[in-house]
Amino acid sequence: MVTLGGQQLSLTVLGSGANYTLYGADIQAMAGQTAELDFTLLAQNPHVDNNYAFLDSIQFSNQPVPEPGVVGLWALGAVLFGWRVVRRRR
Repeated sequence: MVTLGGQQLSLTVLGSGANYTLYGADIQAMAGQTAELDFTLLAQNPHVDNNYAFLDSIQFSNQPVPEPGVVGLWALGAVLFGWRVVRRRR
């Protein structure tokens, strides 16, 4: 769980690899303010089977975080529209 100024951030997966996952969050509403950034590990047994969570780096960027599934929703809409057009031609 990640909070900024006491408000929980909604995390979006930006990418992943064999040993890592890259997350992003929109903090535009807090632009120009000073706030405390907190990280909390929510796990019942965080050290079972030698599984650990590591925080490697924190970066702030003015680039927008992509919405998850936008391309997939667009493709689904195009397929459904095409299916409807083909069905009307019969």
